[in-house]
Amino acid sequence: MSGTLSAEDAAWISAAREARVLEHIREKNPQFKDGVIPMFCPDADRTEMRKHLDKLVARETDGKPPRVHPLTSHGAALALPWQSPLSNLSPFLFGFLTDRRVFRNWFWRAFIYITFPLWWIVGRVARIDIFFLIKFWWAIDHKGIKAVVLYIHAPCGAAGQCGISFLEQLRYLILAKRRLKRRLELLGITVTCLCHVDYGNTADGYSGDEKEHPNTYFIRTHKAEAWLEHLSQRKKNP
Repeated sequence: MSGTLSAEDAAWISAAREARVLEHIREKNPQFKDGVIPMFCPDADRTEMRKHLDKLVARETDGKPPRVHPLTSHGAALALPWQSPLSNLSPFLFGFLTDRRVFRNWFWRAFIYITFPLWWIVGRVARIDIFFLIKFWWAIDHKGIKAVVLYIHAPCGAAGQCGISFLEQLRYLILAKRRLKRRLELLGITVTCLCHVDYGNTADGYSGDEKEHPNTYFIRTHKAEAWLEHLSQRKKNP
């Protein structure tokens, strides 16, 4: 499960929509005509993300089947910037190695606890971000698809496990796009950023907008960056 949309995140999503940081997708994307390489979160409870994208791509293909070559990672684009907790295995490795359902030998678990600092280092150097940079490079080069779509979504179980708020998701998304463009610029890529929100899964008594169904929004990253900077300055100088 992805968890629940907290009242705080729901309020920031509403504010982002009012500031037009999150926009309904009305414009067409001609660059989708030859296909897209999206980076999704492989969430079994958010299958509408893929359906929404298929519709966006299909309207550009003149009736031909959409070419969608997905890459999936828990947290989606949050795995790409090196600053993100999800860019390496450290948030999950210790829990995996000490799970009694996986490793039943008590001596092994005791050994892991004693050598915890070593495993934390192993987790930090196991780079998920580099793995996905390579995956993008290979897919772009071999499939001839230049259009990349980076996703964040809320609520997100992986983000919640690492304590990543919606505003931090936005910041990491900006960094992910910047890194991908800088590293693979000479491959001629375009990068579109989308945010999927499921309003029906809320917590803390926040009902959200009852008229809202799960929706995918377009993010203009330069506008998002300016908005986040404004919020930061307002926090420093209330």
